[in-house]
Amino acid sequence: AKVSEEAPLSAAEAKARAFAERVEREKAAVLAEKLTAEKAAAERAARAAEEKAASLAATKAAAAEEAKRLSDKLTADKALAAKLAADKGTADSADGVGVESQKRGRGGRGGKGG
Repeated sequence: AKVSEEAPLSAAEAKARAFAERVEREKAAVLAEKLTAEKAAAERAARAAEEKAASLAATKAAAAEEAKRLSDKLTADKALAAKLAADKGTADSADGVGVESQKRGRGGRGGKGG
């Protein structure tokens, strides 16, 4: 009697083990799939962040270049303004010629009609 009772238990036990193993394999497959999807999403996010950083670096470089260009232009404009002021001062001090030059300079009318 003992032998015949153990055999059905062993068969049921074997089925239960097989079922449990199959469930574990399926769980592992689902987990692996989920992790693969998460890894892909993380890689996409990392690529997007790198592209954003590269874009920001390019924007920063362009802004720095524009700032330098404007600074150089301001320096040149200041130098021109200083030169014009010096030229005007020289003209004003040269025997009244500067005064006539100032009159002619107003409104382009040559000093007439004021």
